[in-house]
Amino acid sequence: SAGVILYILLSGTPPFDIDLPLPTLFAAIANQRYSFPDPMWTHISHDAKDVICRMMQTDVTKRLAPQGVLAHPWLTRYHRADLPTMQMPGMQQRLKEWKAASRRLKGAISTLAALLRMSTEALTETPSPAQQQDILHKVRSDERWLQVLREAFAMLDREKSGAIQVHNIAQAMGGLRIAKSQDELLRILRRFDLRGTGTIDFDAFCIMMGPA
Repeated sequence: SAGVILYILLSGTPPFDIDLPLPTLFAAIANQRYSFPDPMWTHISHDAKDVICRMMQTDVTKRLAPQGVLAHPWLTRYHRADLPTMQMPGMQQRLKEWKAASRRLKGAISTLAALLRMSTEALTETPSPAQQQDILHKVRSDERWLQVLREAFAMLDREKSGAIQVHNIAQAMGGLRIAKSQDELLRILRRFDLRGTGTIDFDAFCIMMGPA
């Protein structure tokens, strides 16, 4: 996420086309299909592009940790005040346009994170009822994060039924080329179905994702 933010701050545009069909957008994020097109990136240094690429690695073993980012040549130049300060043409207008459309990309990234969490069954323990209420309170107290989660939930709840069903998970994972058998999909659903309804409602989704 930090790499995506830096990309946007330097160019005024997102690294992924948020108007793509959802499965294609998921695949672009998961497979790091982005570029540095002209004219937005013409005057941006190689070091800046390099740190973005390293921050946006989907393989966590290759992604720069915070200490690595701070030690990167581009950041060391920043701390020495050795970076250009010229005004980039069209930046403010592009940022305004991006702000209007940003929720969809944030939602897509959060949806991708949810699917990866489901596919790896990262929730090792089901939170107790008291823990669930505490998580929900924290999520609901952060309106911006709540809006991102609503967008992410809507991307999975394609029928707008108010609940994520097993075929929604299958379709979304298929878009990411994550192969799961029907039994595996049902096991994933049960793992995150905190209400015992055979589906994942929005509260359960919020608990699964947790606070920002």
